[in-house]
Amino acid sequence: MKNLLISLDSLVAKLLDLLCIGLLTGLFALVSVAIGTRLSGFGSPAWTDEVVEFLLAWLIFLGAAGLWRSRGHFRVDLLDQLARDARTKRILALAVESLCILFLAVLTYYGALFAAQATDTSPTFSLSRFYWFAAMPVSSSLMLIYSLVLFWELCRGEALPASLSASLPQRPSSH
Repeated sequence: MKNLLISLDSLVAKLLDLLCIGLLTGLFALVSVAIGTRLSGFGSPAWTDEVVEFLLAWLIFLGAAGLWRSRGHFRVDLLDQLARDARTKRILALAVESLCILFLAVLTYYGALFAAQATDTSPTFSLSRFYWFAAMPVSSSLMLIYSLVLFWELCRGEALPASLSASLPQRPSSH
């Protein structure tokens, strides 16, 4: 079972990496085309702004999920540094992760509610804005899963709080 979860984690990591690379590449290409056509006096196609918004929304949220997975987000560790013993550091890490879980659960719920209630459509393609807003609950649910795993690892003593190791245990990169 553990091997299956490790394989699934690796697949998710590769998928997040590939999606972010693809989204960033598409964003770069579209913005370049828009700039080029505007500078040449032709004006950019109307659909480019809409596609750029879509790509940017998904890039931001999926990129955040990828960083969350690898624990690459910045963190303020002042309280970790002030804590003296390992037990206090572990309790602090559990408290912080509990708050993260609460925040991500609320973000997932209200993000899904917000996306489901989207009634407007995009101006050019007449697509439901649900497809733009769905990035929020999809990515926050991934982050929630990774936070629950870290919380479980901290409870079982399998993960060390950041202050007890060089950094939080890094999940292997998909590279």
